[in-house]
Amino acid sequence: MDREEKPILPFHGISIDRQLDILKAFCVYYDKYGKPASYKDIAPLVGLHPTKVSACLKFWKSVGLLDKKGGDYAPTEKAVEFARRREWKDDAGAWAVFRSAVGHSWFMEHAATFFRMKENATEENLVVSLGSVSGIAQGDKATIGSLKSVVRLLELCGMITKSNENSYRANREAIEGLETKVEIPDDKHLVQVIIGEEMFAVDAKELQAFVKEKGHRVDKRVQRIG
Repeated sequence: MDREEKPILPFHGISIDRQLDILKAFCVYYDKYGKPASYKDIAPLVGLHPTKVSACLKFWKSVGLLDKKGGDYAPTEKAVEFARRREWKDDAGAWAVFRSAVGHSWFMEHAATFFRMKENATEENLVVSLGSVSGIAQGDKATIGSLKSVVRLLELCGMITKSNENSYRANREAIEGLETKVEIPDDKHLVQVIIGEEMFAVDAKELQAFVKEKGHRVDKRVQRIG
């Protein structure tokens, strides 16, 4: 993640559970009317003030679950499938769809890396680690609240589970189920590479040359490598 690219965090003023209700409402509206909705359309469906609904939408768009259509928003296919499975009480299937949809988001990838190196972590550990990797300089109350929502989302989607009242552990099956994708930036001299529990700094140009020499070119339409 480039330093200039700050991630979009969940709105700190509403629990992530309620923000999931907002996402679901967009799916319900789209299913009923066949068109995108505005935050004003959704507010009565979830019993929230329109400005609070509006504040939540950039996050869902940033992780690929809402598409902006002019001034309105429509759910993506993955969002619709996620909502449909939850409606039919297929929670395991629903969250598997969710993980697939947002697996390459910054917080999912960081959680996978973090728990490959640690067995357990407190909420505070996770908030500090997520805040550090996000590139956000100021850890004010609003930012910390948003990062706690990210931790809660990681728990809800099954990436992590509570090992006791104050500690989380990884869901190894969910983490290993994420596709592994490595992007080598053109504007960086060094790239951090984690192997097992060790971290290395690798020259970006040399890594690019190695990949092109040793790797096999894959069609972008291929979704998963067996």
